[in-house]
Amino acid sequence: MKIVSLLFLLFVSLTLGAQDITGKWYGYPDLKNMRLRLEYHVEKAGGGYQVTLKIPDLSEKTYRADAVELADHVLTVNIADAQTRSILRLQADGSLKGTFLWEGYDFELLLTRTPVVFKRPQTPKEPFSYHSEEVTFQNADDGVTLAGTLTWPASGARCKAVVLVSGSGGQDRNNTFSEHKTFFVLADYLARHGIATLRVDDRGVGKSGGNLKESGLPDADADAVAAVNYLKQRPEINADSVGVIGHSEGAFVAFSMAARKEVPFIITLAGGGVSGSELLLMQRAALLRASGVKEDFIEKQYAQIGKLYYEDHKEEADGAYGQQMQAIADAFAAIDHMKEEVLKIKGARQCPQCGATVPEDTEFCGKCGAKLNIFED
Repeated sequence: MKIVSLLFLLFVSLTLGAQDITGKWYGYPDLKNMRLRLEYHVEKAGGGYQVTLKIPDLSEKTYRADAVELADHVLTVNIADAQTRSILRLQADGSLKGTFLWEGYDFELLLTRTPVVFKRPQTPKEPFSYHSEEVTFQNADDGVTLAGTLTWPASGARCKAVVLVSGSGGQDRNNTFSEHKTFFVLADYLARHGIATLRVDDRGVGKSGGNLKESGLPDADADAVAAVNYLKQRPEINADSVGVIGHSEGAFVAFSMAARKEVPFIITLAGGGVSGSELLLMQRAALLRASGVKEDFIEKQYAQIGKLYYEDHKEEADGAYGQQMQAIADAFAAIDHMKEEVLKIKGARQCPQCGATVPEDTEFCGKCGAKLNIFED
């Protein structure tokens, strides 16, 4: 029995020793609340190794490791720029298995030689029954060229149109995340139902010019205004019926444009109803909660980060950031006074003004009197 065990251990040792760790490795950590594909590239460099990492579901950026160590079949990779550290053991089946440290938390990770492909059957496929054109236009005030895709119905008549405005971070025109292309799906549906859309690469993303790192919410607002003005000049579009659909942080842009009466209508998807700083704190707390972190730790971190955020941003109140937040506040105030012109779909019969539950057989909220226009589907 001992001879068999020794032979097995010898076989495993020889197998591991014969494997070449260089090349591309693919996988995704178990982040509990989402999946992010990782693409490692290992190359020999001098007497050791160098490693690069891509996280395609976040950006097109390539991160370079600060330190790489291979000892006793364990590969350790530190990448400060991505705030990650991987400790992976080479397995007999040719995979790498271990832990992925990201923003202070450890997650299990398995890497193989096979690229990870998430199946997304909802992504539109040709042939399309509408027109689609890659376009560029200018934000002349900022000197930035923006690129996107315009889709419009094949009817030939001038039609309504919307600009799709993405949330925080650098987003491509399709709002791609984990191979979900939500703006592509929206554009496809709207074009099939008589409405044109313009979806745009954010500054410094895809084919758009500008610098992503130096841009903020006021820049996203200015780019959305430029997109609306571009649509108004297109012969296929009814210039009096160009609105905005804002997702997440993009909803703040939509609210601001509505407050300035620059568009006749807006639609917001998962938009915030509180200040941006408060929303970020709430979002972080929700992510920690979804990852199984204890509530007392979340409460302490919420208070500490909130204090630091206030100290870092209190001087911005009189600048462009403060002006933008005031525009958003004005938009909220305007919306609060709307009764019949606002529709909020929350997935349940709730009042759009006060959030009270509304009985099935009524059209008005019994608490605040708002008129309800509710679509069940």
